[in-house]
Amino acid sequence: MKTLAELEQVFEQQIRPNIPPEQTIPLNGTLKAVLFTTLLAVMGVLVLAGKPKIAVLVLLCFALIYSILATRRKPGRRRRTLKRFQRLVVAPLLRAIDPALTYNPYGGIAYREILASKLAEDFPAKTYEANNLLTYDDDGLPVRMSHVMLEHLDKGEKVPVLGGLFGVTAARRPVKGTTIVSFDLAEKHLGFIGSGLQPTAMYRGLARIRLDSGGFEKEYVVHGSDPIEANFLLSHTVMEKLEELIQKYRVFPRISFVGDTIYIAVLNGGFFQPFSWTFNDLTYSINALNFAREAIKAIHHHHRL
Repeated sequence: MKTLAELEQVFEQQIRPNIPPEQTIPLNGTLKAVLFTTLLAVMGVLVLAGKPKIAVLVLLCFALIYSILATRRKPGRRRRTLKRFQRLVVAPLLRAIDPALTYNPYGGIAYREILASKLAEDFPAKTYEANNLLTYDDDGLPVRMSHVMLEHLDKGEKVPVLGGLFGVTAARRPVKGTTIVSFDLAEKHLGFIGSGLQPTAMYRGLARIRLDSGGFEKEYVVHGSDPIEANFLLSHTVMEKLEELIQKYRVFPRISFVGDTIYIAVLNGGFFQPFSWTFNDLTYSINALNFAREAIKAIHHHHRL
């Protein structure tokens, strides 16, 4: 597995020269906030200085700029940008990461598999998209991963509620009941009080399971229907590896064991999406992919013993 430094060298030498100079500017929440804050500050200064006409002119210029940026968000333009990003950046980068990865930019994990995983029950999704499908074999078992995005409508606007990498692979043997492992932020920082802030809908019908690993439980929270099964699935070896991986890659993972399938989600807003064409932003997707692959490998290896 190549290091980030090696991949950055590949990006700078082989990928960046092919990237066109003009790229779509995403009109996201941060950009909106910057634009409106700047507008209010400038208009406030002009009005206080007794120059209301200039303030009105600034407002008109802002409206023009805003309309241009908003126009650039048209779905057709976004699809063309994504296809170009996949062809010029994602495909060659994935070949550098691992030539054994099979890449289908138009494929994706089906929505029914998101529901089957029980990892999205707390998200009232209204729209769904998936792309950047990766397939490979891990120790003889097929693995599929892709970008997924769940959105819901809030006052007529689409608001993302779950976005990032989502992976599916077979378990070596049928799993009894359901076990869900999720990154822990609330309880990690707020202690016992934070346990009440965990998302309850996703864990409906499942009990909180405590495992014999203080280090693991500082990073993860586990819920399941069968404590004995959860302790088998999450052996000390697996827990140590998952603890090591979350500290190494600093990602926000969720893993579920349901029936004969293992599901893994890494929430990072988007998996190889054209938010930015810089290597720095690509590292979030690279870390998500590395975490998921290493976690699956550790789980498969343990269950073969």
